[in-house]
Amino acid sequence: MVGKTSEEVFNVHFAAALRDTSSAWRKNPRHIAVEELGQVNHSLKKPDIVINDRLYPPLIIETSFVANDADKDAVARLGYKIKGSHCTIHTTVALHIPEKFRSISDFDIKKALLSETEIRYAVHREIKKGGGTLYH
Repeated sequence: MVGKTSEEVFNVHFAAALRDTSSAWRKNPRHIAVEELGQVNHSLKKPDIVINDRLYPPLIIETSFVANDADKDAVARLGYKIKGSHCTIHTTVALHIPEKFRSISDFDIKKALLSETEIRYAVHREIKKGGGTLYH
């Protein structure tokens, strides 16, 4: 499907690439959920990617071809709770999908991600300080 790569298709391949970077994630692919309802206690919300390997605090990655959209979504996910646990999302990542991925074949996305492709991202954290919450 050349020229039609959607954010959702990119997310599936990005998660597959992430799984290839960790033996624990390869053994249990469910540690990385992609585009799934029911991952967080906001039942109508569907984060792009949720990493919850129970070894480290859970992380949400929001992706978009438009960097500002990824940032807005990532900040909005701070404070979400992982369904079925007491874990709160205190860190999110906004990932700006490079424009070149719009025209890369589905079969080549993972390969391109694992090569020297540069991807821009921002890390957002929720910090408790003096009774308030700061986002940066």
